Amino acid sequence: MMKAKMQNKKTNIIIQCRFSSFRLPGKAMYPLCGIPMLTFLIRRLSWGLEHEYFRIIVATSDSPEDNPVEAWAHQEGVACIRGNLENVLARYMKTIRAFPSVLNVRVTADNPLTCPDIINSCVRKMENEILDYIQSYGYPLGAGVDVFTTDLLHRIQDMAKTPEDFEHLNNVVLHRPRMFKTGKLTAPQELLKPQLRMTVDTPEDFERMSAALCTLDICQRPAWEVPLKKAVQLFEQIKRN
Repeated sequence: MMKAKMQNKKTNIIIQCRFSSFRLPGKAMYPLCGIPMLTFLIRRLSWGLEHEYFRIIVATSDSPEDNPVEAWAHQEGVACIRGNLENVLARYMKTIRAFPSVLNVRVTADNPLTCPDIINSCVRKMENEILDYIQSYGYPLGAGVDVFTTDLLHRIQDMAKTPEDFEHLNNVVLHRPRMFKTGKLTAPQELLKPQLRMTVDTPEDFERMSAALCTLDICQRPAWEVPLKKAVQLFEQIKRN
């Protein structure tokens, strides 16, 4: 795994997760290779990121139905911050108050194949270019991330007006790009596959994810350690079949 040059404080990896979902309720708890999808994601990030430099946190709601989310986070030794069900931004602000950091990586629990190498590269680019915000671009849907400085999150909180601003963390930035110093991490040619769905938002997505991962030889290495390039090959093979 590539290593990013970090600030003194750990970078927060904030996994936003809630049990409720319009299209696939409870998907974070769906079994993927024998463990909940949230657990699969946490283990993937824990495996691929240097613990010295990164801190993984789950941000979920204070609704009773999200009690299992907190329980599974704690099972993996990960902190869980709970807040307003409908206000994602408020949950992030509560998280960064509890865990101060310079940089904060947004990860969603419906992306179990989020790539640690992309996270490292985004953080490195953020620091080298002194950016407020960066998003990965061109990677398969579900592999990438975006990263916010804590200062930017405070500015977003001050500027947020609409329900979309509070639900979609980067909405303010994308609608006012000239106000912020932003950047993109573009996928290399072999991973430039933005139409490839590697996220879980529908029953069909989950079936595809399960089918791809079940072909791995887990005696050689755990499924959550699959490199992104190999995962792409598996998904493309399923599409051909």
